[in-house]
Amino acid sequence: MPQHFYRRNLPHMQKDARPHFLTFCAHHRTILPDWARSLTLECCLHEHDVKIDLHAAVVMPDHVHLIFSR
Repeated sequence: MPQHFYRRNLPHMQKDARPHFLTFCAHHRTILPDWARSLTLECCLHEHDVKIDLHAAVVMPDHVHLIFSR
């Protein structure tokens, strides 16, 4: 049976000063050790008031959620 590949082509509209919700995952959803999760949070917090206004950041064992505006 042939496999079908699906690729989304959604419009990416960004409006300044509007909140953006971003999720990203570790490679192959690998469980990150505590030191890697701490480093990830530090990097997210570093950009607050530099390039983005960070409203919320949650670092989970294998993925991260951010809510920010530009």
